[in-house]
Amino acid sequence: MWRAQPDRKSSVFAVAVESRRLLWARPDANGLRGLTPAPGHRLLASSAAGEMVSLDAADGSRQWSVPVGELSAIRGTDDRHVYLATGAGGVNVLRLADGGTEWTLTPEQGDTWRCLWVVAADDNVLILRDKGELTCNATRSGEQRWSAALPFRLDLRCRPVLVRDTLYVPGGASEGVCAVDIRTGRLRWTFRDSSPGVQVWTLSTDGERLFAGHDTQLNALPLAD
Repeated sequence: MWRAQPDRKSSVFAVAVESRRLLWARPDANGLRGLTPAPGHRLLASSAAGEMVSLDAADGSRQWSVPVGELSAIRGTDDRHVYLATGAGGVNVLRLADGGTEWTLTPEQGDTWRCLWVVAADDNVLILRDKGELTCNATRSGEQRWSAALPFRLDLRCRPVLVRDTLYVPGGASEGVCAVDIRTGRLRWTFRDSSPGVQVWTLSTDGERLFAGHDTQLNALPLAD
């Protein structure tokens, strides 16, 4: 377990979960926040100075830091990249190895959207946008391969789940859950129930079923063929 301690003598430290033993601690003069585990035994965090920082999870030493803007936020990772939502909308893709920019994607003139989540899928990434759009982009170049309109708008609570070749996307209580074929962008189905509620659906899977719930209702659904 890793944590940033926000006080006048701020520090970042790691504690063994079972023994609760302090593994390491380092002073934090940069106001790190949002520590996120990443591939390669890394910890990623944003700083008060508008940087993205990579730490070695083994000892807390800094590997690299790059300026990304104060409003940038981590929206996904894969084995080689971290995907950031930018303050102006769009996606900024950094290499995990050195923090260099791989590619960026920004809204075209007259268009506005925010990146909510980025999900890696083989050689592509699936970008969920707040206006209810899902795009498939090439991991190496950012080139768009397809775009699909979802049956509802999205916000940060709509966290998707990928199982094999299907992305399951949750909406509000009355909007349901939709299943999208990630090879084509085709909407396979949308599930709704008749239970009243105000919460966004929450999804999880055991690899055999999709567990979809909102408010006090939980459903076990078959995974898409």
